[in-house]
Amino acid sequence: MSSLRISGSDAGKEIGGALAGLVMLAVELALSQGPKHSAWLCRWLDPRAAFEGVWLQENLGGTDSALSIFSMDYDGESDSYRLDGNAYSLDGTRWALWRSTHVFIDASRLRTTYRWTGDLIGPAAGSESDKSGLAEMTLRKPPAFSLPMMGDGEVVHVGEANKKNFRLRRVTPQLLAELGLPFTLRALRLDAHDEDSRLAAADLRARQAPKAA
Repeated sequence: MSSLRISGSDAGKEIGGALAGLVMLAVELALSQGPKHSAWLCRWLDPRAAFEGVWLQENLGGTDSALSIFSMDYDGESDSYRLDGNAYSLDGTRWALWRSTHVFIDASRLRTTYRWTGDLIGPAAGSESDKSGLAEMTLRKPPAFSLPMMGDGEVVHVGEANKKNFRLRRVTPQLLAELGLPFTLRALRLDAHDEDSRLAAADLRARQAPKAA
């Protein structure tokens, strides 16, 4: 018995070709649109996602801005990333809130350059209530199939001649446990009970503790 034919061609081939086309379309949509709507797909398909998470920015030198804690998250509407953070002095006082305005990511080199603006708060505000500047950070290449955990960078404040270098550490459940903090990463992001300041204080204590001989 001859196989079913449509307009002189084999029906199986026609159906197979149509299915292959649908599969290719689905794959293309998953690769191009999936990361915009799924955090899981974003993590695995978008190399920029290596930067996503909560970070400790430990500034080297100076006392006015000893530490920042910031999150870097994907923004589906703009198909870009944004940074939001808090700055702390050496005594653990939160003195500024800052956020990125433009973010440029070189995923191949694990490097991000961003413009930022900030608002001074509390006693630090005085007559100068806002600041802005430019920062660059580079993550250290991790082992295969792992997220970067460390990095380095520098920040420049507009109107100030000096540059400040910093090192980065990704905030993980293990790091929170090492610092003796009982809350989770989710609680840190919500910051309902001043978890951000508690993390800053714990990190500053650890940095200032005498090193074992």
